Amino acid sequence: MQSNSRHWWTLPATVAACALLALSVASQREFHNLAMYGLLHADAQGYYGYLVAIFIEHSFHWEQVMAGYRDTYFGGGGADFTVVTEFGRVNKYYAGTAVLMLPFFLLSCAAAWATGSPVDGYSLPFQAGMMLSALTYVMAGLYLLGRFMQRKGIAWHAVAFSIFGCFAGTGVFFYTVFEPGMSHAYSFFLFCAFIFLADRAMTDVSRRALIPLAVVTGLVVLVRPTNAVIVASLPFIAGGWGPFKVFIRTLFDSRGALVAASLATLAVVSIQPLLYWLQVGKPFVWSYGEEGFNFLDPQIVNVLFSYQKGLFVYYPWTLLALFGLVPLFGADRKRALWLLAFLALAVYVVSSWWCWYYGASMGMRAMIDHLPFFILLMAHLLHALSGWTRAAVVMLGMLAVPHNLVQSYQYNKFILHWDSMDNDRYWQVFLRTDARLQGVFYRTEPVAPTAEMTESSYVAATDHEQLLPEWGTQGRNQERAFSGTFSCRMGADNPYGTTIGIPWKAMGPQGKRVLVATMMVWSEVEMPQLSFAYSFSAGERHYGHTYLPCGDQVIGQQTWTQVRTVAELPDAGSPEDVWVVYPYTTGSDVIHVDDIRYEIVTLRDAQ
Repeated sequence: MQSNSRHWWTLPATVAACALLALSVASQREFHNLAMYGLLHADAQGYYGYLVAIFIEHSFHWEQVMAGYRDTYFGGGGADFTVVTEFGRVNKYYAGTAVLMLPFFLLSCAAAWATGSPVDGYSLPFQAGMMLSALTYVMAGLYLLGRFMQRKGIAWHAVAFSIFGCFAGTGVFFYTVFEPGMSHAYSFFLFCAFIFLADRAMTDVSRRALIPLAVVTGLVVLVRPTNAVIVASLPFIAGGWGPFKVFIRTLFDSRGALVAASLATLAVVSIQPLLYWLQVGKPFVWSYGEEGFNFLDPQIVNVLFSYQKGLFVYYPWTLLALFGLVPLFGADRKRALWLLAFLALAVYVVSSWWCWYYGASMGMRAMIDHLPFFILLMAHLLHALSGWTRAAVVMLGMLAVPHNLVQSYQYNKFILHWDSMDNDRYWQVFLRTDARLQGVFYRTEPVAPTAEMTESSYVAATDHEQLLPEWGTQGRNQERAFSGTFSCRMGADNPYGTTIGIPWKAMGPQGKRVLVATMMVWSEVEMPQLSFAYSFSAGERHYGHTYLPCGDQVIGQQTWTQVRTVAELPDAGSPEDVWVVYPYTTGSDVIHVDDIRYEIVTLRDAQ
């Protein structure tokens, strides 16, 4: 297979298109969250913290390092990225990301000084610098991987579409544009560089070829030690076990080059022990506390398919790319098996981490580092296809781009929850950008009093099937029901749902009372204007009108949803007064409510 030299320009053009997309989206304020200095937060503070400590604070006094971020930009907020070990307090994260950030950090220092901005590591020049840093590394990685594919004779269109599709259609885009302080953009670059340099070293076992590969390998480990599994990809890169054995024999025959490369790797990796020594006087420290791996219980299915963070759910482009194994098996079965074995090992290691979903993330971020290999698979697939089948794969791959852009927007706007998505939640907001959905899954669910807190409990409930004397009958109809055949229909013609009045003294001992109200709701629209409303009645006098909104819990239209509200009740004016409660709407949309249940809990020791 020979690459068509007439299309040499497509690789730089594709990389430029990726950069242009990133910069255009980054410039759109609408895509970002409301945090003014949000590009460096959470884990990114830890990676970046080494630079602030060394070049700004000149100290590993971590409280002092964190204070500038907290007090200046987040009013006391921000993450604590340190761990107290038996030897002292250390930065939890490894230093490789900071090493790669360093050139752009120094440029940001100069830019801040020149523009009169605070040279504190967090002002706007530093935010822009870290965005430029991540973007530069990712673009460099894409270019090197493209050169590797060209070297292997993969068609220009396959190279272009696989590179652009992965960047714009997976989490590589999000972690380049919106969270550039995280390690993933840098690991992605290092994996691309490793593939390119390893392939070059296979044919040129010399210091000139081996030392850059050794440095990159050391950085892979320094950024994320578990990524050392990339060494297992060498037989695939070599073209099979046979060529790999030839490379190993040649490597050991070139002892001078091997020693130089080994020393280069050791020099890079030794940066971490040196930093531990400077922090606590010990070269080797386990900085992750009680966190670790559970290799006997890997969450492989969750990592790949979970609606919480699954790779194929949030980055479906990767699932399409896997079909590249088919032509690869046909062309070189042994090489395909090596790649499959490597990817299986990578997934196994990722899924064995104690927190398999890796906390706050837009999709399965731990697999972003390994996506260069999915690019190779997609390229093999497109190279092998022609005609309408190739066009179909290209169109499917390109559909991943708007899918990924919308999900990035959703995550930034708090429509996708940072770690608590599930099947129902995912499809309720699938590709939706409604402003009223922002923060919908972040709202704290009310907590009812526990049994230990309860002195007594009074329950009133109706399923609308029987005509109970204490309950009103307004809106009762057979149009639809959650259980049985009756419910209460509400809307413009009837804003009041089924009503009940309960004498205050009938609820049990006097004391502080808490309402736990639930009902099933069917609505024409999502998030209808619906409340639990109550007041007190004393003869002709009605007072204490209160509305407890619950319509925002109805995510999904024309389907039954349970809403639930917990609220402390004020005291009645007199034990003889009646507490009146009912569903209430101020909208004109049709709403049905069923299975209404009110539990009034009198709290213990609250007399």
